[in-house]
Amino acid sequence: MLDTQAGTIYDPKYVRALTDFLLNDAARNIKADQQLIENVLVDQMLRP
Repeated sequence: MLDTQAGTIYDPKYVRALTDFLLNDAARNIKADQQLIENVLVDQMLRP
């Protein structure tokens, strides 16, 4: 988490880089979870 001190100004490039990183990481996690769920569902369908 960013330290918030009175009068602190963050460079927009830094904030953008941090935001991009966090959003990309969240998207990767969602995609991995989706693939895991799909694999479980396919496995259940293939088992008699």
